[in-house]
This record gives sequence, structure tokens and C-alpha cells, in this order.
Amino acid sequence: MMADFERSKQDVRGRSILITSWFDDTAHTWRASAPAYVHLLPHGDEAQTGRPSRKAAIDRILAALSSQFDHMRR
Repeated sequence: MMADFERSKQDVRGRSILITSWFDDTAHTWRASAPAYVHLLPHGDEAQTGRPSRKAAIDRILAALSSQFDHMRR
């Protein structure tokens, strides 16, 4: 069961990103994803692992995407 499911828009390097976050009842952790940008994160990436809070899960995805966008600019 997924409880506390939420979507929010966040700005990352000038891009409006839809972030989905939820509480994983099985793992008892918060998770977040950016469905339209999941292809930028390596499979099994640490950014997609559970976090102790919703904010921590969202912040980790935002940091990973920010890093990828910076890398793409080079």
C-alpha cells in the first residue's frame, strides 16, 4: 500500500520538474521520483533509495538531477 502520495513541481536549473513522493510502507521509508527524468539516473542509483523523510527523498532527487543537468551543459 502506498500512503501519503504527493506530486509537486520543483525548479531545477531552470526546468520545471514534476516530483512524485510517497511513503513506502514495506520499507518504512520515503521515496521520490521524477518520472519524466528517470532516464537520467542510472538504474539502481542511490538517489532513488529510501530516505527518512519526504523532504530528504525529494532533496536527493533534486540534487541528482541538478548534477546531471550540470554535466549535460559541459
